[in-house]
Amino acid sequence: MAAALATLPLFGCRGRAHGIPRETKLVIVEAAREDPTGDASRLYAAVVKPRIEAVQSFRVAGRIAVRLVDVGDHVRAGQVLAKLDASDWALNAQALHGQRASAVAQRDSARADLARFDALTAQKLMSPAELERQQHAVSAADAQVTALAAAARQADNKLGYSQLRADADGVVTQVIAEPGQVVAEGAPVLMVARTAEREVEFSVPEQNRGDFRIGQPVQIAVWWKPDNWTDGWVRWIAPAADQATRAFQVRASLSRPPAALGIGMTTTVRIATAGDAGGRITLPIASVFEHNGSGAVWIVDQKSGTLRLSSVKVAGLQGNRYMIAAGVQPGDLVVTAGVHRLTAGDRVAPYVGGERATALAVHR
Repeated sequence: MAAALATLPLFGCRGRAHGIPRETKLVIVEAAREDPTGDASRLYAAVVKPRIEAVQSFRVAGRIAVRLVDVGDHVRAGQVLAKLDASDWALNAQALHGQRASAVAQRDSARADLARFDALTAQKLMSPAELERQQHAVSAADAQVTALAAAARQADNKLGYSQLRADADGVVTQVIAEPGQVVAEGAPVLMVARTAEREVEFSVPEQNRGDFRIGQPVQIAVWWKPDNWTDGWVRWIAPAADQATRAFQVRASLSRPPAALGIGMTTTVRIATAGDAGGRITLPIASVFEHNGSGAVWIVDQKSGTLRLSSVKVAGLQGNRYMIAAGVQPGDLVVTAGVHRLTAGDRVAPYVGGERATALAVHR
């Protein structure tokens, strides 16, 4: 093909020697036809991703003493992933537990005094005002014990937070902080992707965005098992196009994800489309080019031997060929190479190899 394209100008110059006008250009053409094996569906390349990928962080500040997992490790819910140097948190918890014990002793003493004051008041050996003050002292002692008990439990929790534990089954996808590093509360340390729910992500051209809706059924297959399709449905559609590609990201969830379907694997997504006959005409990728913001092809007028421009609507990609939904009819002769070197009205003759041209002979 490359050699043929490189020699197109030469063939155009030698055309008179073979019975065609000098200005005639040799082109490679293909007759548009319906793909007998095609169906009303589109295929998209997709990548397996976790539905939830969460940053794992310590809930307290400190220096990382040890990291127990690495990228690619599978973890279970509750498994320890990393530890902080917990010396200060342990001392803080110990001090609060000591203060609570002291408060309990003071409360018990106040309760004993209250019992004696109550007996003396009954014997009229103590005024009711003194008894009331002692009752207030007992209430204050009870409140102090309650407050210090809560503070001690909080200190115990913070001591426990010095161990970073996985919140769900998953796989470590990124390590952000290393041992010896001092991290703040909530600073990212690890990234863990949950393996319970997996889905696939793919890009949809903006002209096909309207064909998708939430809950729409799709079929998914890994590239190394192209005939083993798994049912799924569209879960999420990006509200805006990507700034670079101008395509919309779509995520589809799997009904029963195969055990062998790992995160990062390449898959194919098949989605049913409107079953019009035009959608089953396929053309080589090289035949379609952009013209005024839309797809177009060169069609050879079989009566005059000249080119005319035809705008086309691409319905999808099937292997290395586009599926054409509109703009080409079965039997049309479409130029399949060198399309950017042609203009409307050019006189052409199909190239069939060597330097020989025939009257609209077609490669099939």
